[in-house]
Amino acid sequence: MKSRVKTWLTAVRPFAYSASVVPVVLGTGIAYLEGVFDLVLFILALLASVLLHTGTNLVNDSFDFIKGVDTQTSYGSSGMITGGKLTPRQVHRTGILCFFLATVIGFYLVIEIGITIMILGIAGILGGYFYTAKPVQYKYHALGDFLVFFLMGPLMVWGAYYVQTMAYRLYPLVFSLPVGFLVAAILVANNIRDIQHDSKVGIKTVSTLLGFEHSKWEYLLLVSGSFVVILILVLSRLASPFLLLAFLAFPTGYRIMRHVMRTREESAQDLATVDIQSAQLHLQVGGLMIIGLIVSSFLG
Repeated sequence: MKSRVKTWLTAVRPFAYSASVVPVVLGTGIAYLEGVFDLVLFILALLASVLLHTGTNLVNDSFDFIKGVDTQTSYGSSGMITGGKLTPRQVHRTGILCFFLATVIGFYLVIEIGITIMILGIAGILGGYFYTAKPVQYKYHALGDFLVFFLMGPLMVWGAYYVQTMAYRLYPLVFSLPVGFLVAAILVANNIRDIQHDSKVGIKTVSTLLGFEHSKWEYLLLVSGSFVVILILVLSRLASPFLLLAFLAFPTGYRIMRHVMRTREESAQDLATVDIQSAQLHLQVGGLMIIGLIVSSFLG
């Protein structure tokens, strides 16, 4: 039983859950600054977000294996299918179950809040499923970086904000940019490492199009850009100076950027864990932004 649970925990890749948790908490935190907070709606939005993320991971693993992208020697997947511990069918069905459960929650939110949530939910489900599913498979056509940024940055942050406030304000989108940039950086780190493998199996990513050296600059711009946006938010007085707490994570970001920029293409395997490190950076920056919002709400 324990080994089975461990297998499924590995399959869903919980180390990356910051990508779905942070945006929802951040969007809710922005609403809290306006004096609006509903605990039940927050929990439901958070659960739906994690279910969509889990479903996307599982469906992605099954389709990547079927397409021949994931092998025993490749990076990126959970390794549960390639290692023979789970079948593609098991993984795919569980992913669909996660999408279904997210949809059930979505129906309740639509009843409580309105049609806007249905539009956001449909966008999330379609974006997650067709990441690797036919006929779209946008992961394989160099659209992954932008759509992952959009879906797990602006869409999730603004969606969580709307769940609380039901207000069509645009300023939360600016707050979403740092976490959007950093979640895209997780994918870019993965794609830089896999350039040679992806090219062999016929996958187009922004990294395969840009090449190894230029892709490193994309990563640098995304990570550094997240801190620049935070600074602009504070200097423009759109955010409290407490948001600068996020800069406590800058040394970590700097170390990762330096490692990426110093790595040469022939040593691409040295980037094997940069996606995990990038996920940790995403959690640190997002978490510190949230703490900054909470502190500013109390100290003003």
